[in-house]
Amino acid sequence: WNSVNGATHYQIYRAPSLTGTRVPISGWNPQNYYLDDWAMTETTYWYWVKAATSDSGDNASDFSYYDTGYCETNWEY
Repeated sequence: WNSVNGATHYQIYRAPSLTGTRVPISGWNPQNYYLDDWAMTETTYWYWVKAATSDSGDNASDFSYYDTGYCETNWEY
């Protein structure tokens, strides 16, 4: 996602559907990208991001517009 002007940290939320419960799957991180290592194979997820001005979530924004992702196969390390 694109960086937000004034934001220093981002938190990622995921749900199993557009209307499902949005659960945070990351802490407040300074990167504007995230790899969902816990996605299940052959599953579609909906994702949102919140932006904040600190690593403790100060001045957190509302949820971003959603995006979807589909996990075709699990990563093997």
